[in-house]
Amino acid sequence: MPRIITADDFAVLERSVAAKGQSRDALLRERARILLEWAYDAELELEGVSRAELLAAAASNCQAVGDAPQALELARAAKSEGGPDALGAIPDIVTALLTLERTEEARAEVAQARALVRRDPGAFRWIVLERIGEELAYFGLLEDAERWFTLCVRQSERGDVDELAADRALTFRWAVRRRAGKPIDGLDQEAEKAAAARGWTDPDPLVFREDEGDD
Repeated sequence: MPRIITADDFAVLERSVAAKGQSRDALLRERARILLEWAYDAELELEGVSRAELLAAAASNCQAVGDAPQALELARAAKSEGGPDALGAIPDIVTALLTLERTEEARAEVAQARALVRRDPGAFRWIVLERIGEELAYFGLLEDAERWFTLCVRQSERGDVDELAADRALTFRWAVRRRAGKPIDGLDQEAEKAAAARGWTDPDPLVFREDEGDD
């Protein structure tokens, strides 16, 4: 009888902590190794988790240890699996390409994602949409990030997301425009009100990872 890998197994692995004497990088590399084993072992069956999810998670772990070429390879493999879970690999593809300074390829990937969002608004999970914009902002592509978060705002206006997600889209766009030194527009005014209501006194740490505190 084949061994079954479940969503719970996946969650436990992703929450695993380093053993005594094990470095963070060693932990992440071990996670990636296990994820690839689960993804490609013909004697395993997947239940509640897809091969695309496993490959995308492996890509994220590789990116976290600075192995952008491997991360890119795995993220593209995840995307090639097809289906809704495969779209979750797009932020990892964008991150790896930008890390490798292949900016125009990253922009092309984002353009494809933008076209898909417009064609099929329900194709992406909201967290995936946010991550794409966050990566563009993190790498300093502020115009690209603003355009992406504007798309997120317009999608939220369709009523397909909750109020928190809608407020985050507005606030992320505002933060990017502030960083670019742009004058306040109508959506920025809405964002200021939404952020104030939620107690987000400074929107930058929500978007720009380099501004986050070290915990």
